[in-house]
Amino acid sequence: RGIWVGVGLPSYSSPTSVFVSKNGGLNWNCNSIGSSSYSSSGSNQPIGKVAYGSGRFLLLSSDTSYYSNDGEEWTEFYYDSPIWTDCSSSGSSSSCYNGELRGDVSYRNGHFIAVGKGIHHSKDGIEWTNTGDNGSYDAVAFGGDLMVAVSRDGNVVRSSNGNEWIESSHALTGLDEIDVTYGESGFLISGIDYGTNSYETTDDTCHLATSSDGISWQSRSFT
Repeated sequence: RGIWVGVGLPSYSSPTSVFVSKNGGLNWNCNSIGSSSYSSSGSNQPIGKVAYGSGRFLLLSSDTSYYSNDGEEWTEFYYDSPIWTDCSSSGSSSSCYNGELRGDVSYRNGHFIAVGKGIHHSKDGIEWTNTGDNGSYDAVAFGGDLMVAVSRDGNVVRSSNGNEWIESSHALTGLDEIDVTYGESGFLISGIDYGTNSYETTDDTCHLATSSDGISWQSRSFT
């Protein structure tokens, strides 16, 4: 459609920022949704995850959700999203401002899939079904007829229908910023081992694993 949507960070006094481009990313407008009040349970991570499908944009977060047909006018709706804010990295028992937003949402083949604390699926992005999977996941991707969700703990699940998921594993554990994507050769999982330095990434700290079927995974090195 040529419409791109991105989300910004929450602030202490500003509403949620949503960035919209209607010419393929060349020019952008910043729109505000939600209230301008800031909660101590908020986060300095992006306020949510965005996906497009079934004729609408969907923005899911740990505490509120929105949908939009054009990226400009947003409607809030209640949904107990599996996406959550991990406060363990906040360094404070009373604030989650430095908490990490974990989970993901994606769309393909008539299905929205939301992952985080469990896996949910939906055909329209409004009415959701909990699959009953109680695992914790950080990212989800579609490839061919498969959906694959992965976690930083090494767990991988795959599904062909969004409702029934089969478990396997990958070799990348204990990493940050775990993600999964799909290309011509199959699925790719990436992650970063920051160690004691959270500001520098090298070939030694970046890790990859690939799979052609979402079942068997092989670690890859940089050359």
